[in-house]
Amino acid sequence: MCPFTDSPIGEIRPSPDVTEFHKENLPEGRVSTEETSPEEDHCTNLLQSSRTFSTSRFKRSIVVPVPKKANVSGLNDYRPVALTSVVMKCLERLVLQRLKGCVLSPLLFSLFTNDNVSHDPSVVILKFSDDTTLEGLISVGDESGYRAEVARVSGWCVANDLDLNVTKTKEMVFDRRKKKTPLLPLTISGENVEQVDSFKFLGVTISNDLSWAVHTDLSVKKAHQRLYFLRQLRKFKVSSSIMSQFYRAAVESLLTFSITVWYSSSCQFEKEKLEKVVRAASRIIGRDLPSIDSLHILRMMRKCRSIMQDPTHPAGHLFQPLLSGRRLRTLRCRTARLRNSFYPQAVLAFNNR
Repeated sequence: MCPFTDSPIGEIRPSPDVTEFHKENLPEGRVSTEETSPEEDHCTNLLQSSRTFSTSRFKRSIVVPVPKKANVSGLNDYRPVALTSVVMKCLERLVLQRLKGCVLSPLLFSLFTNDNVSHDPSVVILKFSDDTTLEGLISVGDESGYRAEVARVSGWCVANDLDLNVTKTKEMVFDRRKKKTPLLPLTISGENVEQVDSFKFLGVTISNDLSWAVHTDLSVKKAHQRLYFLRQLRKFKVSSSIMSQFYRAAVESLLTFSITVWYSSSCQFEKEKLEKVVRAASRIIGRDLPSIDSLHILRMMRKCRSIMQDPTHPAGHLFQPLLSGRRLRTLRCRTARLRNSFYPQAVLAFNNR
């Protein structure tokens, strides 16, 4: 049964009053005087070459509820995914060029929430699409600024007719002190916010000890599951070039997602687990594949050049060229954690290129 309706999961059929268009009723040539693309001309000719077609063929789709997390407790834990035909997807892309509202939706939402800014210097608000993150610096056990900002954001959502889902809201505390003092539970609208040790933020799992063991373990586990399909391709005698394309799309993209953020700070044991997946895929395909370390350096250099070419980037001052113009000024780091982060490692890779 579909968790969103009382009917079994299956085809979503349109209303009975579906209009059928016949070839003789279609206008000759282009419908609009505006310049059309070759794709639009091809679809027009395809439709005119057929005697009749019904819009119901394009409106049918299969809705599949995909769980957002392992432990499902309610309907909000599902994400409905509609599987439509290839022809419908092509038509959606063509219509999207005419309907700019869909393209502007993320921008309009960002403009709508633009006035939701922090009023405390110790709290930073990060916004991405419809997700909002509050980062608060607690010094000498003073949480007043952090809790006041949480209450202000909650009130701002009520004033602007936005629902704040407390069950999906998580709190994670980063505390590097030897003697840790437990903090009081954070409450929003009378409900306690769950405090977690790790959280998936924009596709990257962050742990409260600032290690990347959980993230690499999850990535390696998913990668091993996808190696099964690579073995099936070899079983059906698919060429090595096609298997390499599948590896880059399904496995390598997973292992290297946001690699510039976490790879330099990972321990050698975690890096070795990633390389084992690459070697296993290489044996299945029968050809050498680029190592994770080489891909990390390549993407780090690409990001470094992108920052240097962008005069508005907030971290541009960290990439200061020396008088020779061929090297960058080395960043001074007092801790190994900072030394292994992206910016010092990017400067080091640029100087050693």
